[in-house]
Amino acid sequence: MGYGMFTVGVAASLSFSTVASAGLMGQTVDLNLLADDNPFNGGYETLLGDVLVTNEVEWSNSGEVYNYDDPDNPVYVGWSEMSIDIGDNWIDFTFRASINYGPGVDWAVFYTLPNAGFNGVEIISQVGDLGIASAWASHFGTLTSGHIAQWDLWQDVDPSFNDWVNSTAQDPLDPNRLGLADPTMLRWNLQGIAWEYTPDGSIISSGIRVDLAFVPAPGALGLIAFAGIGMGRRRRR
Repeated sequence: MGYGMFTVGVAASLSFSTVASAGLMGQTVDLNLLADDNPFNGGYETLLGDVLVTNEVEWSNSGEVYNYDDPDNPVYVGWSEMSIDIGDNWIDFTFRASINYGPGVDWAVFYTLPNAGFNGVEIISQVGDLGIASAWASHFGTLTSGHIAQWDLWQDVDPSFNDWVNSTAQDPLDPNRLGLADPTMLRWNLQGIAWEYTPDGSIISSGIRVDLAFVPAPGALGLIAFAGIGMGRRRRR
C-alpha cells in the first residue's frame, strides 16, 4: 500500500431531488450516532441533540491508546481522535493519531466498526427540507482509506468472524453510503472505513469529505461512529 498526498476531488456522487436550502452554516441540527445490531456491541444509539453549525469542529472523540498484549500490564502507546467538522456545504470525518507501538509491529490500522447494516451519522434539519440537490465523497489527508475487510485481522483467531467482516466490505466512497431517509434527514454510513499507517509516533491525519450542493434557500446538517485499532505483522489478501 503506497502512501501519498491526496487532494480533495470528486470520487463518487449521489443525486437527490429536493426543494429549497442554501447551506448549513448557522443552522441548528439534530446529530445522532447510530449503529444497527452487530457482533461488536449489539448496536447503539447516541442522540447528541441540538448542535449549532459554526466554524468550529462540531463533534470529536479522543482517547489514549494502550498495548494490551499483557492484559495485566497495559502500556501507553499514544493517542487517537475522531472528529466531525461541518461546513456550509461539506462534512469532514477525520482520523488523527500519534501511536508508537514499539518493536515487532510494522503497521497498524484504525477502523470504524464494520456492520452489515448502518454504523454512522444521522443529521436532521430543524427547519424542514434539507434541500440537498447532490452529494459526493472524496479522500483527503496523507493516507487513502479502505475497508477493514482488506486486512483480514481475524483470519487466524476466528475465521468465521473474519468471513462475516469480509461480507461487510464496501468502498469508503460508495455513493450508497449517503442517503436521504426523508427530505429532512441525511444519513452517512461510516461502517468499516479504515486507514493503515506506520505506528512510529508521527502524527497522522486523514479522512473523508462529503461535499453538498443545495437548491437555493435555508438548510441544515451533521456527524459519526465507534471504532478500533488493529495491530500486527503485515498480511495482505
